[in-house]
Amino acid sequence: MQYRPKQVALVLETRFQEANQLIDGIAAFNRAHERWQLFVDSGERSTLDSEPLTQGTWNGVILGRHLPGFLARAAAQKLPCVEVADDPRRFDGVPKVRPDNLAIGRKAADHLLRQGFPSYGFCGFSNEHWSLQRRTGFVSRLKQSGKTCQIIETAFPANGPSHWSLDEEELLTAWVSRCPRPVAIFCCNDYRAAMLLGACGRAGLMVPTDVAILGTNNNPHICGLGPTPLSSVSLDLEHIGQIAAGVLLDLMGGKPPARSDQLVFSGEVIPRESSSIDALGDRQVSAAMQLIRKRATQGLRIDQICQHAHLSRSSLERRFRRLLGHSPQDMLRNEQLHHARCLLIQTDKKLPEIAEACGFEHPEHFCVVFKRITGMTPTGYRRQMKSASSP
Repeated sequence: MQYRPKQVALVLETRFQEANQLIDGIAAFNRAHERWQLFVDSGERSTLDSEPLTQGTWNGVILGRHLPGFLARAAAQKLPCVEVADDPRRFDGVPKVRPDNLAIGRKAADHLLRQGFPSYGFCGFSNEHWSLQRRTGFVSRLKQSGKTCQIIETAFPANGPSHWSLDEEELLTAWVSRCPRPVAIFCCNDYRAAMLLGACGRAGLMVPTDVAILGTNNNPHICGLGPTPLSSVSLDLEHIGQIAAGVLLDLMGGKPPARSDQLVFSGEVIPRESSSIDALGDRQVSAAMQLIRKRATQGLRIDQICQHAHLSRSSLERRFRRLLGHSPQDMLRNEQLHHARCLLIQTDKKLPEIAEACGFEHPEHFCVVFKRITGMTPTGYRRQMKSASSP
C-alpha cells in the first residue's frame, strides 16, 4: 500500500515576518519528527471555504488568527486544530500556543534597568491585549525596582486612515518632549519603536543620549530602517512554531494537550545603538557602568569602581547623578538584585546561597536590602513569581 503523508494546513499570513518565523519553526519540527505535507494558506482563503473540511483534504491545521466560525466547522468535522494567535480568546477544545507577553515586558525592563537609566516610559496600543500585557510586565518589574513609568497608549486602527501614522507621530512627538530626560522607553513592537524614533527626530531629541528606545519582535527590516538601529526583544517565534507542531502531532494521534493555553518565551534582547549606554557621552561613566555589570556579584566596592574609571568618588557620584539620576551605589545594588531575582525564580537555592552568589557577605543584609528596594522579602518574591508562572 502506497504511503500517503498527512496533510497539514498552515493558515498564516506570510506578509508578516512573525508568520514566516512560525513557519520556519513548524518546518524544522516536521523535518526532525514527521513528514507532513505542508500547505501554506497565506491569505486565509481556505477559512472561507468549507470544502477542505468536508472533503477530508486536511489532517490538521495550525491557525494564525482566532476565527470562531472556522473553528466551529473544524470541530464539527473533528479536524485537529492548534491556534498560534497572540490573542487571549479561546475556542473550546482548541489548544493555543502563544508568546508570554508578561515575560516579554519583564525582560525589557530588566535590560533597561541594567543600563541604569533614571526614567522610563512605555509606548503601546490601548486596544491590543498583547500590548497591554507587555506594558503590565514592564511596569511591574520597574515597580519592583522602585521606578515609575510614563505611558502613552492609543488605539491601533485595523483599517485606519492613510494619515493615521502622521497624526500618531505628532502625538508621540508631544508626549516624548514632555518626558524627563534621559529616558528609556519600551515599545510594544518594532513598528511602534520606529514611529517613536521618528518622533524623537521631529522633537530634536537624540537617540539614545536623550531617549533610549527598545522595540519588540526584532524585525530586521524595521530595526535597521531608521538613522539609529533599534534594539529589540526577540520573541523566538521559531520555538513557538515547533511547540505548536508538537501539540498538533499529539492531537492527530488522539492525545489531549497538557495545557489549553501555553505561554512561551525564550527570546533575548538584541542590543543595538538605540539603547546603548556607550552613547551617554561620558566614557568614564560608561566604563564604570560596564565594570558594575560585569563584577557586581563578586564583592565589587565603590573604591574599585572609582579606580577603574580614573575618577574620585565625588566626581564619579556627580557624573552618575547628572547623566543617570542615581549613584554608582544604586546601580551596584540594582545589579545585585537583578541577579538575585533571576536565582529566586529560576532555581531552588536557599537564601544564604543566593546572598553569597550576589555578593552579599551576610544573608540578613541581603534580605534587608532586597525588601528596601523591592518592597518584598526574597521569599515572598519567589512565592509570588512562581505562583504567577504556574499553569
